Amino acid sequence: MSSIELIEVHSPRLSTVGMEEAAAGSPLDNALFADCKAGNLKILLEQLADLKPSVAGSILDSDGWGPFHYIAMKGHIELAKAMLAHGVPVDVLDRFGATPMYRAVGFGQVAMVHFLAENGANPLAVNESGHNMLHNSARNGNSELTEFFISKGVSPIHRDNASHTPLMDMVKNTPEECVKWLDTRTKVLDKYMLMVHSEHDFDGIDDLDGATGDMTPLELIVKKRNHELISHRLIRKLCDWKWRVFARRFFLRQLLGYLYALGLLTYICLAVVAFPGTVLFIYDSSQAYFRAVIEILFLIFVFSQLFDEIMEFINSGKDIVHVPAGAGGWLLRVFFPKAIDPAFVHARSVYVPRYLRDLGNVFDLTTYFMVVIDMGMRIANIVAYESGNIPPVSVQYEYNVLAMVAVLYWTKFLRIAALFKVTGPLIETIKYMMVDLVIFMAIFTVFLMGFSIGFFVLLSPNSSAPIAAAGTPDYESFQQSLLTGLLGLFGELNLNPFRVADKSVAYLGYVVFIIISNIALLNLLIAMLSNTYATIKYVSDNEFLLVRARYILAVQKNLGRKNVQEQLAADLKRREAQHTQVITENNTPEAEFTHTNKYSDWTKVKETQEQREVNLQLLRDDIFKMSGKQFQEMHEVFGKMAASIERLEKRMARMETHA
Repeated sequence: MSSIELIEVHSPRLSTVGMEEAAAGSPLDNALFADCKAGNLKILLEQLADLKPSVAGSILDSDGWGPFHYIAMKGHIELAKAMLAHGVPVDVLDRFGATPMYRAVGFGQVAMVHFLAENGANPLAVNESGHNMLHNSARNGNSELTEFFISKGVSPIHRDNASHTPLMDMVKNTPEECVKWLDTRTKVLDKYMLMVHSEHDFDGIDDLDGATGDMTPLELIVKKRNHELISHRLIRKLCDWKWRVFARRFFLRQLLGYLYALGLLTYICLAVVAFPGTVLFIYDSSQAYFRAVIEILFLIFVFSQLFDEIMEFINSGKDIVHVPAGAGGWLLRVFFPKAIDPAFVHARSVYVPRYLRDLGNVFDLTTYFMVVIDMGMRIANIVAYESGNIPPVSVQYEYNVLAMVAVLYWTKFLRIAALFKVTGPLIETIKYMMVDLVIFMAIFTVFLMGFSIGFFVLLSPNSSAPIAAAGTPDYESFQQSLLTGLLGLFGELNLNPFRVADKSVAYLGYVVFIIISNIALLNLLIAMLSNTYATIKYVSDNEFLLVRARYILAVQKNLGRKNVQEQLAADLKRREAQHTQVITENNTPEAEFTHTNKYSDWTKVKETQEQREVNLQLLRDDIFKMSGKQFQEMHEVFGKMAASIERLEKRMARMETHA
């Protein structure tokens, strides 16, 4: 009798954990785990002969893993067959509630996973942390296993104990499998069902994930700019639904508000120039009084916008957010230790960086800040003027600030114009071109600094007597040398200092600088911008969908998730009433529609002429989206098929004639 069996006989009250602790470290125990890891089938069979199946399955090492789990981890199929033949359960659990299949998935053992599934392993098993098989495969980016478990009915929106879903990892690591899963939730239905029930199967797509706290799969799709996912029919319908229910109304109100503000601001700026002798802080004529009314209306609008920004700022602190890894997360835990979970902090502790992370918010704050500065200047000058004192702020400063406010507000309007399908991709192109310009300027600055220092050393009046005598100012200081080099990029070339200095090294350096800056680097910039334009133009439809989805999510945060959910629920209720009305008007039995809110539960769909029309329309849309080359290839394929059919018909006709 082995030592393991002695433990089982003499300590019947020990639990599985107690058994493993009593046996841990025994020679047989260590040898068993070593053989499982190494794949020694012969020795494993000898050891299994001395162990009961219940013991062989329940013994665990110091890490909490069983022999079968190591076999699955290493992918030793022959050893797995031996364990099953010995009577060890295929779904035996380790200390963490994980099955051998779960361990095989974690280490990418595809063949082992299929073998265990063929031998009765449960693909729907969940460990003690609430992780299902998709949590494991999607986290590791294993597309093959992710597709396999989806086909077995494992849910990508199953939440673990931390409320994390595999869908987030699928979006991040296996987007192609995410597309396939979305396809399973999309059905082509007849016209009535398409109108009434097309928005019902969005479970998990826009739900907050526990691992991030402040992000949904939809937000992750937008953040990663995944064109394939954002253009998927189900995601587009979700965005269309949200746009129709609450975002479109918010957009129209925002559009009218911006047009109103731009009209007021434009009148204020033009009135200052249109009436000679106008002083901004003096109101002593009918035109000035009218301008004062316009200015008051504009300030009311600005402060209402500022109030909305403050509310958005406050609302961003009502959630909890995931603590980032590294020094930042450590500091947050030190300064905000009252979080319920040490992996999370209340968003109010980080809402300042979260708010400022959006460049649109930074732009808005800058605009409102300039308006407040202009208002402060105006009030100070009015008070001083009415008191008979000298205005403390120069009128020219007021003009400067007013000009900046006008530029900022009109530029701010581009955020609204980005929501139009025609202008949206173009504005996105400008944004990415600005990134290209920053990269280009970083490269150009390296050359500019080097050559500017060299030219300053060679052509400075302090180092060259002829230049000092000629009094050429181009390189009299390092700042002037930098400016001269920068102007050379735009074609302002001045060779006089080189003629005066008559230094061959300076001539040679200037020729090299011109070749690098005006030929190589400028052509590089043109190529970068052209590539960006071509890329955005090629995916312009998807870029528009990303811009619109980003706006919808921003509006959703502005309104508050609870408010949005209430509006969506009200719209669903209204559509349920439409559904009932359609059934009544068409005398359609309720059983034919299998009344539910989820596509996945629908078991029967009525075949109608309307459904065929929908299918044909979808085919037309696909053909319309084809490029000319793709259409030509498809046309050639159909032509060959038609010719083959024609030859087959002739052959059949000849056969009938001979018969």
